[in-house]
Amino acid sequence: MEDYLWTLHQHSSNHRTALEQDSLCGCFYCLRLFHPSLIDEWIDDTACCPYCGMDAIISESAGAPMTKEFLQQMKDVFF
Repeated sequence: MEDYLWTLHQHSSNHRTALEQDSLCGCFYCLRLFHPSLIDEWIDDTACCPYCGMDAIISESAGAPMTKEFLQQMKDVFF
């Protein structure tokens, strides 16, 4: 399972183009789900969470299930 999460983690940076086409994403630091249009801060092409400011955003185009349970799994591994 952890290998799967590491693979998905690769989609949490340099993903501006993908996020601009998605309708749902989530922060695996504060565990919030939201529409990518709420993102207003970027570090290069990596999104920062509009709620907590962390660069821990992953979106549906990564193939990730957009649930709080999945975000918690990501947080458990990466924070």
